[in-house]
Amino acid sequence: MSDKKWYYNLNLKPQGPCSEEQIRHMILQGQIGPGDLLFNDEMQSWRAAGEWGCFEIRLFPAHQERSLTGEVDLGKKEWVLIRTEEGRAFQDGPYAVGEILSLLHKSQINSEALVWKTGLSGWVQLKERPEFQVLRSLDPI
Repeated sequence: MSDKKWYYNLNLKPQGPCSEEQIRHMILQGQIGPGDLLFNDEMQSWRAAGEWGCFEIRLFPAHQERSLTGEVDLGKKEWVLIRTEEGRAFQDGPYAVGEILSLLHKSQINSEALVWKTGLSGWVQLKERPEFQVLRSLDPI
């Protein structure tokens, strides 16, 4: 690991400094996604976390446990999501991919909802998982 100081963006505010090891831990926990901006004091630039060569793409929960065939079992209940009702967040599930897509279609959740399943190191937004790629056409940004 290097001695570089890292900063990450949280709610449009720079956070840090952090060590590379701390950033790696936040990536594994799903607190920093591949599209989240990181700043390196040595390079003096902000870039998406997935673009920094020192953070392998396989670290990100968005890229873990991908199907080799590309096929998704729409009926397998393996996903847990964090839902918010009346200002309180709670875990809910398990859900199948098809059920989550139905919740999205009914506007009961959006593409930024956090999901997790066994095999992932942390929570990830729906829009970052390949199982839910159809979201881009259903959930306007």
